Amino acid sequence: MPTTLRHISIHVEETSPSAFYWVLNEREDGDRWNEIAKSAWAARSYKDAMAEGLAALQALVEDLDVGPRRPGRLRSDSVREPAKRRQAPPEEVVPSKPRESDSPAPFGFGPAV
Repeated sequence: MPTTLRHISIHVEETSPSAFYWVLNEREDGDRWNEIAKSAWAARSYKDAMAEGLAALQALVEDLDVGPRRPGRLRSDSVREPAKRRQAPPEEVVPSKPRESDSPAPFGFGPAV
């Protein structure tokens, strides 16, 4: 059975200074959005709240290669030929040494490298 991609957004609300909550919303018909999940407790930073919200979103997805899905028909105007992937030649990858100021940051919410 064909499936369609769910349109889910994430944002962070600050209800009081340094009290950040993640919120997941799903687009319904047209431009209407419905809240589908919200953190039960506050994170101390925007970065932490966003990372926790993205983890919650990821938990909704059975297969991260295709994204969150629901049963349904694809519209005929949205069907495209899959892009052909080119295989890059193997190359030796030498990891860069992390700087002392770099700390692990989930989901890219950290210093640019």
